[in-house]
Amino acid sequence: MRILDLFLLEGAQVIVDLCIAMLQKQYPILVLMEELELMDYLKRDIIIDVFQKWDFKDLLGESPIVKLS
Repeated sequence: MRILDLFLLEGAQVIVDLCIAMLQKQYPILVLMEELELMDYLKRDIIIDVFQKWDFKDLLGESPIVKLS
């Protein structure tokens, strides 16, 4: 819900910033995967894993677009 609110308020850059943050947070795991395993993980599991480990403010806290209060 918060992502949709920010998308409507700030625009598409919020989605880009969120995706970049998710990839940065999961980088140590991603580099160890084989190609097919990586594609499956990115399609299905990355969102669940990221939001189980980090909250929304951790992901978008460094975004120049989003001002979290």
